[in-house]
Amino acid sequence: MISLFSRDLIITSLEASSAYEALNVLGNLLLEKGVVKPSFPAAVIEREKKFPTGLELGKYNVAIPHADTQHVLQDSIAVGILKTPVSFARMDEPTKTVEVHTIFMLALTQPHSHLSVLKELTSFLQDGESLANLISAQNAEQVYSLLTQKLRLGGEEKG
Repeated sequence: MISLFSRDLIITSLEASSAYEALNVLGNLLLEKGVVKPSFPAAVIEREKKFPTGLELGKYNVAIPHADTQHVLQDSIAVGILKTPVSFARMDEPTKTVEVHTIFMLALTQPHSHLSVLKELTSFLQDGESLANLISAQNAEQVYSLLTQKLRLGGEEKG
């Protein structure tokens, strides 16, 4: 399976004053790692404005932004755990906002991949204990370990 998570695409204690600032940080991280095109960060923000991705899950809320596949070079997921939650427009009610703690930014090369990845992430996110453990993780290694243990989305190749 192609790797989606990587330790160097995880930011713990992400500091941002707005959803768009957080999206820009993660989008640029993906760009720095060479997995997306230069157009990706702006494309994610534009898509977020039209199709919000904030999900209200109870105690800890998430956003799962992405851009169209033409902006992506290699399948990856960047993860940002915010030091202080920021407001995202809600996916189900775009006129309302939700305070987001964690962002899973999808960079996928195939349009049909989004649905299977969202299905896996949704299953993980419905487990309140796993999400709480993710939020309280101290470093990228802990986040990576938790995600790769709980999700069938692949990880860095060993060897």
